[in-house]
Amino acid sequence: MIETLRHDLARAEEAGEDVGVASFLSVASRNTTHAAWILACAISLTEAEIAKLLTSLWPDLREPERAAAELGTWPFIEKGENGWRVSATRARLIAAHFRRTDASKFRQLHELLVEQEQQREREADEDENWFIRGRIAFYLAGVDQQKSINEFGHEFEQSPLMDRTLCRMWLSSLVIRQADLLSERSREVGFFRAFRLYVEGRLNDALEQFEHVISSSKEDLYEAIALHLAGFIERRRNPGVALPRLERSVVLSSKLNLLDNEIMARNSLVWALIDHWRQTSPETTTEKVESAHRYADENLVVALRSGVPILLARCRETAAAVEWLWSVARVGIQESRSRTKAILAALRESKRTLLALHDYDGAVHSANYAAQILVDLGEPSGDYSSALAEIGDILEAVNWVTTPVPSLVRLGKTVGSICGRASAEQSQTAHALLNRINQIRQASA
Repeated sequence: MIETLRHDLARAEEAGEDVGVASFLSVASRNTTHAAWILACAISLTEAEIAKLLTSLWPDLREPERAAAELGTWPFIEKGENGWRVSATRARLIAAHFRRTDASKFRQLHELLVEQEQQREREADEDENWFIRGRIAFYLAGVDQQKSINEFGHEFEQSPLMDRTLCRMWLSSLVIRQADLLSERSREVGFFRAFRLYVEGRLNDALEQFEHVISSSKEDLYEAIALHLAGFIERRRNPGVALPRLERSVVLSSKLNLLDNEIMARNSLVWALIDHWRQTSPETTTEKVESAHRYADENLVVALRSGVPILLARCRETAAAVEWLWSVARVGIQESRSRTKAILAALRESKRTLLALHDYDGAVHSANYAAQILVDLGEPSGDYSSALAEIGDILEAVNWVTTPVPSLVRLGKTVGSICGRASAEQSQTAHALLNRINQIRQASA
């Protein structure tokens, strides 16, 4: 036994494999190995669930509870409130060993895990159901690649609007963990890799992966979202490519009935047009801002029909901000003053809605747009008190937030623009607000 163990460990080390896994597979009993196979294929399981699955897969196995308990003594088992798990890297190695050893049982286990989650779905509330469907997609990878990737795509598009990025990162991690089982769906797996790179800020790498998804021209959910995100990445550095992609994303999303992506892609298109307008000749042409204004109004109508509060609030925010830019571009600040009451009311309503929905980043965006308008209005007289009050109100509302609020950076730039041109008293207030912004950012980092 010792010589066999030494041989297996030496081979594993030479091959660059996990020595701990090799050690376990060499010395663990058959029943404990079976228990490890089960847990390695799962996201997490309780000790009782492992024992139950052992009995289902190997009816003649004696003392399944003992095998599960023995597995729990191994140091690579991570125990938490919701059950046990194996780290992703070691889980992949142990699961691969299971698949090579007994492909039939491997598939049967995944079928059982799908059934287990489907039973949970019937009993769970709606808040939990999205995560359950994500787990179903994960286990389907061991049964049917196409069904699995279809389900992953559907859940990505339908992910909760609150904490959407965090939820999508979790879902992407599940896809990437199952990459070996989804070998025939490399394009779709590449989409999820691209999304993770996008969130991590590795935009060039993300764009390369999105390009691969787009190039297949399958006109599916993955292409619609990839067109949106690739267009968003390139909106400033390559608007000639970004704008047509965002437009294609809107059209394809509408065709596929992907309402959330249609709305958000059109919203991105609005701001890409504004960026392009600002980069070119805002003093001599209003063509781009006219198009942005039209798209923003159209998006608000679509969001109203959707009945989704957070989408409506974001579209109302964009429509109001672009209304101001459009008006100023056409007739100037002074002639636009008559519009400010309605525009500011819309931005403040959006802010209140987003705060109530705990979308603090969106709420700060709305407040920042309102503050920028008030800065424009205060510039002729040098009175920025209204803008400072608007900024103070939103900082009071998010002062206790413990999660990152990226839009505080933009709010800080708005405050900074006041510091250099306001009276001494108002500059002092602005500097105090900058300090509060930095304190909130540090506390929520």
